[in-house]
Amino acid sequence: RYRIRMCGVAVPRKGPDIFWEVAKALPEYDFVWIGSWDDDDYVRNNNNALSLNEQEPLGNLYWTNSLTNPYTALNQIDLFTLTSREDPNPLVVLEAIALDKPAVTFTKTGASLSISGFSTTSTVSSVETSPPVEGPH
Repeated sequence: RYRIRMCGVAVPRKGPDIFWEVAKALPEYDFVWIGSWDDDDYVRNNNNALSLNEQEPLGNLYWTNSLTNPYTALNQIDLFTLTSREDPNPLVVLEAIALDKPAVTFTKTGASLSISGFSTTSTVSSVETSPPVEGPH
C-alpha cells in the first residue's frame, strides 16, 4: 500500500488532527506519524488527534512514537507530508528530499521556501477533506 508519513511531535501546531482527517479521507493509503504521538504526558495532553482516533479509530493510521534514528522510517515512505500549521524552518522536509522522497507542505510554512525548485515537491494552501480528497495516482 502507498505510505504517507509525517515526522514530528504530535502537538497542535504540527497538525496531527489534519493528518488524521486526511487519513480518514483516504482509507486506501497507510498513514504513519514518525515521532512522539502518545508516549509522554506533554504530547498525550496536547495531541488533538488522540480524541479523534479514540472516537473513531482508523485502520490505516499508525505511529512510531519517539525513535533514536527516524531515517529508517523516513526512508520507507512513498510521500512525505508536512501538516504543520506553522513551522518556520522544518528541517525534516529537507531530510525527506535528501532521501529522494517527494514532499507536500502548506504554502504558508517555512518549508514552502525550502522546497521550491525541487521537481518532486509541491505545496497546498489548504486541506479539504469533505468531500473526500483524491489520492495520489
